[in-house]
Amino acid sequence: MASLIKQSGHYYLQFYDSNRRPKRKKVALGVTTKHDAEKVERRLTTAYANGKFDPWTDNPRTFQPENREHLSLSTALDRFLEDKAEEGLADKTLDTYQGRVGRLIETIGDKQLETLTPSLLNDWIRAEDVTDTTRHTRYRYISAFLNHCVKQEWLGENPLENTNAPSKEENLPKTMYAEDLERVCRAVREDYEDKRDRGLCDLHEVIWRGWAFRFAFYTGLRGGELARLRFKHIDGDRGLLYVMKQKNNKQQTVPLTSKAKEVLGEVPDGPPQMHVFGGPNSRMGSRNYTAWRNNLSRAFRKYRKTAGIERPISLHSLRHGFCTALAEAGKSAATIKECARHASITTSMIYVKMSNEHLKKEMEDVF
Repeated sequence: MASLIKQSGHYYLQFYDSNRRPKRKKVALGVTTKHDAEKVERRLTTAYANGKFDPWTDNPRTFQPENREHLSLSTALDRFLEDKAEEGLADKTLDTYQGRVGRLIETIGDKQLETLTPSLLNDWIRAEDVTDTTRHTRYRYISAFLNHCVKQEWLGENPLENTNAPSKEENLPKTMYAEDLERVCRAVREDYEDKRDRGLCDLHEVIWRGWAFRFAFYTGLRGGELARLRFKHIDGDRGLLYVMKQKNNKQQTVPLTSKAKEVLGEVPDGPPQMHVFGGPNSRMGSRNYTAWRNNLSRAFRKYRKTAGIERPISLHSLRHGFCTALAEAGKSAATIKECARHASITTSMIYVKMSNEHLKKEMEDVF
């Protein structure tokens, strides 16, 4: 009666009826995973067998079974967050979805999913009082939310499917360089020495921030990854660092360069369960990772200003600096992607574009 087909990463359902013209009718299911495709297949073949769906005339993307639930935006959002939490989506990303869809509900009201129209959504997404970046972000999160609603059969079709995403401002990463790192770390050392002279801090307090800044620059670790790092995650024999919880909640290894090992050689050693970075009294036991990361971020901004660096670089700029250093050394986007653990090579390409060193060399070879 019908067969499931996969072509170019997308799934189709092909129906056959010798009495119809054409005899075979292939319809796109609008999904890319086998699990979702089989779910749509069961729904459409059941409706076809009962005479309620005709693939030759009906659109499978807008076909609505009679038993479909009619959910409000808020109910759909709650279920969406539950589903994504089970899939392991990071808490920070879940909070962003909560905020974006929540603000949509505040503006247009808690409407039924079926009543959403392209014009209603686009009026909010492309509001004149927000930036291009905000418009792009709104579109991305709302569209992803609605696509999930379609996959779960809470909605027949994503109202934004045929709408182009708003253009996004291309802001280059606020990167930092080796000379910036040296100035910031010098400010940390001077602050530490001053506090020690005045008896305002104990041994290894304050100075550990400089170690953390340098380690992030030489490994590309994010602030949250620095916060979670314990000695048991470091394999000195193999020269590897185990990142136990990344932005995407997956685990991965990072090679330890000689510079990174040099930093670790300055850090007071401890038992496997001890956190690598932190004050003497804050390295053992549990830790609020978000608060720790935010505190380190505020400290970075303070030392950046003390060092006289006017550019608005932040703690995350250390990671940008890591990627920029790779690009300026002539490394490919594919290499940067692996080293920085980017989800997409598109992100890695930004750093290649920022670096003119390789391009200048190629031009010199020609002229």
